[in-house]
This record gives sequence, C-alpha cells and structure tokens, in this order.
Amino acid sequence: MSRVKKPGSRCEACFMRLELCICSHIADCKNSLKMGGQVSLLIHHRELGYPTNTGRLAHLCLPNSRMLIRGRLEDKGQLAERFIEKPRLLFLYPNEESQFLEDLDMSEMQDKGYQLIVPDGSWRQASKIAKREGFEGRVTFVGFRTQIETKYQLRNEPKVGGMATMEAVAHALKWLESPDHSEKLLKVFYTMVERTMNSRKGQLQC
Repeated sequence: MSRVKKPGSRCEACFMRLELCICSHIADCKNSLKMGGQVSLLIHHRELGYPTNTGRLAHLCLPNSRMLIRGRLEDKGQLAERFIEKPRLLFLYPNEESQFLEDLDMSEMQDKGYQLIVPDGSWRQASKIAKREGFEGRVTFVGFRTQIETKYQLRNEPKVGGMATMEAVAHALKWLESPDHSEKLLKVFYTMVERTMNSRKGQLQC
C-alpha cells in the first residue's frame, strides 16, 4: 500500500488521482443529508495519508461529523475527555457487551440525539481503542445483529464480519437515521472502490 507520493497528481481533498476525483459525489452526499446526531471518527495519524482510508472519506461525506486524530506523541489526555455524556454515546464496536443497533429505541435517538463514535483501523486496532482512549464505562457499545459482507476490496480484513469504516458507518446510519443515509454513503464508497480498482488495473477512465 503506497502513500500519496505525488501531491500534484492527486486531489488535495479526496486524495484520489485527479482524473478519478470523487469530490462532486462527496459534495452531493453531504449536501443532501440532514443528521439527527453526530458521528465522530477516531483516526490514527498514520492513516491520514492513505487514499484508501475510508474513515476520513466518511467524515467528508457527513454533515455534523468530526474527525479526531489519535496516536500522536504530542497529544495529551484521552479522546474520551472530548465527549460529554449527553447526548447518548454509542461506540461502534462489536464485543460481548454490545447491544444490537436494530434493537435500540430509535425514538430516543431522535428525541435526545446521539453521538456515534467510530474507531478507524484494523479489527485488532479497533479492539484496543475503547480502553486506551478512556471510553470503557462511558459508552454503549453497539454492533449489528446480522453479519454484513464487506464489499471493500482494497485492503484485507482477516476477521469474519470485518468491514471498511465507511461501510460500518453507512450500515449504522441505516438504523440511526434512515436507509437513505446508508444508500448515499455507500454510493460514494462504491465509487471510490471501483475507481481505485480500475486505476490499479490501468483503467483510468471515470
């Protein structure tokens, strides 16, 4: 996996090669969505330069979202300190404590709002973030009742049920917001995957 080595040949916003830029798709998605809650992406600083990082892409597509950087030596404290306990804090990671998103009281989410906290990275990395960043005991862990098959072909996820960060966010918003939110996010995600795969095959047409 190569980092962005030639900034002039890539879009400064979406990090795609200029001839494959997806910024118009990102703008269409962001401008068409209204959010009842907030999504916070927890992204390791080493991931920020990768064009295939989908946590950053999800942030670009979502209004009322934020991207919190972790893993830098100069950062003090834990990321959990940047969150207030209200509205309800939902941490998207399946473990033995997780509640199924499909079973949550969505009327409560709509009335009181929510913050969906999404760790970005491999399955192994994500499993350690909650404890390392001080979220344990402060959040409701959530996951999916139904195993969702990933359509991410750009990186390997050896764990069964593993998904790209943007896929996970999209499927979560299907329940927290609406199926329309999910579909619009996935449309941008699939466009990015398809264009990246084509570029690797030498097919650079949009």
